[in-house]
Amino acid sequence: MGKIKAATISERFGFRDEDLKTPKHDEIMIWLDENLNDLMPLLSTLWSKLERNSDKWIQGEIEHLRRGDFNGIKKDVEVKVNEPLSPSGATVLRKEWEFPIMDRTYVIGFIDMLVTTEFNGWMLQAHVPSPYVRREKNMQQLAFEVKTTIPSLGELLRQINHYRAYFDEVSTEFVVVSPDTRWKEMLERNSVYFLEYPRKSGSTNLFSDDYEPGANG
Repeated sequence: MGKIKAATISERFGFRDEDLKTPKHDEIMIWLDENLNDLMPLLSTLWSKLERNSDKWIQGEIEHLRRGDFNGIKKDVEVKVNEPLSPSGATVLRKEWEFPIMDRTYVIGFIDMLVTTEFNGWMLQAHVPSPYVRREKNMQQLAFEVKTTIPSLGELLRQINHYRAYFDEVSTEFVVVSPDTRWKEMLERNSVYFLEYPRKSGSTNLFSDDYEPGANG
């Protein structure tokens, strides 16, 4: 019997997801799907990081305004905040199982679950003569990779980095979901969030409160 022909570009590189065929993979996927809204608060460090980045951006824009870099707006203008701050966090808008990564007509691979969320950001309204800023929901994608076990850290990171090349680095974050926690710290060092699938009901642990991907390496 001949070898099975690779169906995707990733498979040609050797990334065959044997997990997909197992009942355990389905079990974790269903658990993730059913608990997404409850799991979002566990990603609090992600939302805090994104909101800090948005705050930094809007502060830079306000400085441009005050320097008179916008036509028709006087230097040292007062910039009003028209809306109070809303609570931090994110809302799930859409979830898609086995999302295809495309390059023109070629299928690169599949994300186990691609989740679209929204979180608190900022919008600048450079109105003349009175500019203002207001809160606005920003979009964020979460690419979940489900693994029943992680036999090779290197292969997993290579797969994720291969997929990353086809996503907007700013608007998409990768999250590995697995009961296998051996490589959790190394994944975090490589800017990949980790969500532990609980071996026992009620045990969900994403990462420490002070963790920020990429901070350690």
